[in-house]
Amino acid sequence: MTQKGSVMEIIEILLTIIALIGIGVSHMLIRKSLSSYASEKGKNLATKEDIEKIANLMEKGKNEATKEYIEEITRLMEQGKNTATKADIAEITHKIESTKIALQKEDRNELRKYELKYTACMKALSIVDALLSHKITCDNNGKPINIDKQYVTAEEIRNCHNGLILAVDNGKIVSTFLNMMTGNSENIVEDLDLMRELIRGELGFCGLPPKNEDLAWIGISVLKPIAIR
Repeated sequence: MTQKGSVMEIIEILLTIIALIGIGVSHMLIRKSLSSYASEKGKNLATKEDIEKIANLMEKGKNEATKEYIEEITRLMEQGKNTATKADIAEITHKIESTKIALQKEDRNELRKYELKYTACMKALSIVDALLSHKITCDNNGKPINIDKQYVTAEEIRNCHNGLILAVDNGKIVSTFLNMMTGNSENIVEDLDLMRELIRGELGFCGLPPKNEDLAWIGISVLKPIAIR
């Protein structure tokens, strides 16, 4: 194996690692390790056994990469005793910068997707609130009550439906929303609770707040303005 061939082989492997172990790994940590490597001569080569070990770590870290994996990869890089050429370092630095740009673009795309998901889900819950304001006519004791009404247009409901289809991964959110909008819900309050649980999971929130079936939904505002006589 030639000196330059070894350099590029190890870098190709490390760049592949970045693409595969993005889940749960700090981009800053990876970039710091690679930048340090590119800037210091004499620390750029690893043995064939090291390359194989890195490949094993790459496979192992596809879905569960941790700080320990990155530290181990960095340690293996530090073992090299040969010296990279100026051209090698320039090529390595170029690849690092290209990878950083790609990671930043991926971060922006993921943030935009989350924003679309969040907006669609919150709009769906707001529309369900409006539906309940017209469906519920009595309190938990069966006593008639005058619910504070909330209104939405057909256009808003359709736009929300489209947003859910485009943005959410859990199809149960869409089907539950449609059941409620089309009058096919067997228990509209229970379906509201289900929607909330599904959306919490969709948005990545852990755990569930304590439930109170008697206070699952607010029908009357206590903060309405008082008429002055």
